[in-house]
Amino acid sequence: MRHISKNDANVTLHMVGPAGKAETISPGRLRKWLRVVAGRVRQWAERRKSRRALSRLTDTELRDIGITRNQAREEYRKSLYMD
Repeated sequence: MRHISKNDANVTLHMVGPAGKAETISPGRLRKWLRVVAGRVRQWAERRKSRRALSRLTDTELRDIGITRNQAREEYRKSLYMD
């Protein structure tokens, strides 16, 4: 359960954690957490973009960079969360 309270310019997020314990997250901590999440989303988007580009290369282009069609296919099929 989440509750957001707003006073002046600060926003504080109140939430119940996994153990059922109420927790207040300061605006600074919330900003830091949001930056981390945004960074992860950017990484996933970049991986998806790179893997899609790799899958579109011709066999000659793949050979030029030293990988096979099967290796490119395996890379493309990886989860976004995998490096």
